[in-house]
Amino acid sequence: GLGLVNLQGRIDSLTYDAASRRLFAAKGTGGIWMSTDFGDTWRSLGDSLPSQIVGAVAWSSANGGTLLAVSGDPTFGGGGYTGYGAFYSTNLGKSWRKAKGIPDGALGFEIEVDPTNPSEVYAATLFGLYRSTDGGKNYVNVNLPTGECSGVAGGGDCQLANVVTDIAIKAPGGVSADIPAGTVVAAIGWRAGTRRNSDGTIQSEHNGLYRSSSGSPNTFVKLGGSGFTPQERIGRVEFGQTTGPAQDKDYLYAIVQDAVVLNGGIDVIDAPENFPPSPVAGGTVLNGI
Repeated sequence: GLGLVNLQGRIDSLTYDAASRRLFAAKGTGGIWMSTDFGDTWRSLGDSLPSQIVGAVAWSSANGGTLLAVSGDPTFGGGGYTGYGAFYSTNLGKSWRKAKGIPDGALGFEIEVDPTNPSEVYAATLFGLYRSTDGGKNYVNVNLPTGECSGVAGGGDCQLANVVTDIAIKAPGGVSADIPAGTVVAAIGWRAGTRRNSDGTIQSEHNGLYRSSSGSPNTFVKLGGSGFTPQERIGRVEFGQTTGPAQDKDYLYAIVQDAVVLNGGIDVIDAPENFPPSPVAGGTVLNGI
């Protein structure tokens, strides 16, 4: 019931270049595609990439217009593969260059461009959150404060400690300005959370939400506000943002997987009477929205 096989056809990364009416899609194990008629027809832009395993795609107006990709299929499933870092193209995929700073062997969950500065790009990966200030050519780890694993790109006890599953960047405008535009929120959301390995080590004790007003390295702090799900239940997290000009852009939505239930526990408040002791087909590991 965890959805760990036959996931290669999944499409969950789309980005839109409104100025030129171009829609881009990343297909987990099928490269990058573009539509100029809002999805009626498509053509491939990723054939010259060294791998068709693409986790996410983004578009930036920086450097004359740049198509951005982070590789590695983030399913953690039977059909998922690790990646070769991040790439960028300034000619709509005719040629690609490999960005510097993101290690090989990661999974790519998301790539986002700061709506207040097209040269700032953020990549959410298995190895942490990476930031570029030159339009996606070079990246550095922002070192989310995860204790002794801060800034560690996988390996050993830190293998799952910095799994950043999504990023949200506040855009300017809207009907509220309480939180500054350009503020970055990142989610560390390893699906099993604080599950212990056979040797007693914790897989990811720092799952949760992290925020910075600038996005610069070593400026993120963990959010401890009320209302979010308890620490031990935070599994994989994905965001939904308010983007319309008449909306309050201080609003942020998160869909959260329940790490306790995934690890075999039962939510005694919300579980139906026939809920099994461990997740199976027909069950659920949804914590909430």
